Amino acid sequence: PLVDKREASARSGFENIANFVFMAGTLAVFNTACIAVLAYMTELGLTTETIAKWHEIGVTAELADAFALKWLSVSLVIFAIGFGLRKAAAPK
Repeated sequence: PLVDKREASARSGFENIANFVFMAGTLAVFNTACIAVLAYMTELGLTTETIAKWHEIGVTAELADAFALKWLSVSLVIFAIGFGLRKAAAPK
């Protein structure tokens, strides 16, 4: 089984929320870091705007790096909050 029922029932609701926020932040950091890499690849001419399809999310190729860095900073804040919540929720 994927979940140990004993361990899952021993976790508090706060610990479950902390784990969720931490994992959401981790996934967000990874995804936005990939978007940032793609933005700099577009800016450096390693790929084109047509291939990157920036128009699908309403961003121009010139503003893609700023868009990526803005969301990467938001993702890092979510990750840090999740990390802090996990430390606070850890059983003592």
